[in-house]
Amino acid sequence: MKPLIHALLATVLFALSARAGNFDDMVPSAPADGHFKSRKMHVISPMSNIYNRMPGTKPAQPVDPDEGSPDGLVSQAFMGEDVEVSDLRGRFAKVRLDGHESWMKAGDLADGGMDCHVNSRVGSVSAAADVKGKPLELFMGTGVCATGKTSGERSEIRLGNGQTGWINTADLMPQTEGEHADGAYGINSSNGNQNSSGNDGGTNTAVEQARKFKGVPYVWGGTSKNGIDCSGLTSVAYRSAGKSIPRTAHEQFKSAQQIKREELQPGDLIFLGSTAKITHVIMYTGDDNVIEAARPSVTEHGYNRGQFFGRVGDGQGGGQSNGKRQSGKKRG
Repeated sequence: MKPLIHALLATVLFALSARAGNFDDMVPSAPADGHFKSRKMHVISPMSNIYNRMPGTKPAQPVDPDEGSPDGLVSQAFMGEDVEVSDLRGRFAKVRLDGHESWMKAGDLADGGMDCHVNSRVGSVSAAADVKGKPLELFMGTGVCATGKTSGERSEIRLGNGQTGWINTADLMPQTEGEHADGAYGINSSNGNQNSSGNDGGTNTAVEQARKFKGVPYVWGGTSKNGIDCSGLTSVAYRSAGKSIPRTAHEQFKSAQQIKREELQPGDLIFLGSTAKITHVIMYTGDDNVIEAARPSVTEHGYNRGQFFGRVGDGQGGGQSNGKRQSGKKRG
């Protein structure tokens, strides 16, 4: 019964987060077939669901609710996020995101790019600087363009569909050089902890960004306040701190610089599983504490285990093993 409840909850939360917002023309209709073939584009919906198969098709084999969503939902893409589009079938586009082929709504895509992103858990965007009317909610990591206009503590931004709105200036952070610049994730710091991981004491560190998600429910494939999974937490936290890392735990493991347990610093990542398949990722916060997204919700707590340890930087390969194998079916 519990797996079924988790699966139903995940479906509801995904639907809510993907439809967040109230601007009438926020999600456009899909253009004619052929427009999206073999090109790099960006997401223009506040949040777009990502599927491992074309929606409406049946899975090759039954899906274990503890290891995936029955609907094929695997992640969510933010407004402004870049994807490589290879095909269009009806209302859905086949895309390559973080090295994996997936499916999403074609109407959620357009040409162009973004120069800023939201670095608060939720940023409220209004049509006017004085916050008249019901605001649109943009989640942490959402890409936008700053127009340069300001009014008091608010800044004007241009959304992915060309529409403009106003947001608190404190909720914005410039994209760093190389971040999603070519439609792919790029680890853009020579030191995995400099200005991103948490040991520089700044308010925009990955650790501080991750802490904003405390209490958020665990949802397989989630990347927002409505629900988030383990690698969703680490990827969104780093993106909001100014550094892009891969979306899944296994890809994060492969891109991380290997370190030993005694070398752990705040913001470093702890991986569980095997070199063939990483099943869970946790962020170290210092003093033998970690923050992780695991059922039922995101928590920060003491932790002295771990199998592989990695630092987000320009190193290649996986982390260092302590010789103890961890088990479990937690989503990466």
